[in-house]
Amino acid sequence: MNANRHTTGQRTTPEADMAAYDALPSGLRAALTEASQNYSAEAVLTAVAEDGLAEADALALLAGREEERG
Repeated sequence: MNANRHTTGQRTTPEADMAAYDALPSGLRAALTEASQNYSAEAVLTAVAEDGLAEADALALLAGREEERG
């Protein structure tokens, strides 16, 4: 798991990241589960909940990163 938070650079814990994962909408949880890379659920939750990123936009960003990494 990514040890950095989305905007603050603060360290995280597996427990905090799993709590964030549980708080995500089901579509984003599925995308993170199926991703070939490890992404921080806290970063995704921060982008959606605090920064106002729409779920569809977050899914598109994750899909684009997956394509880039091939």
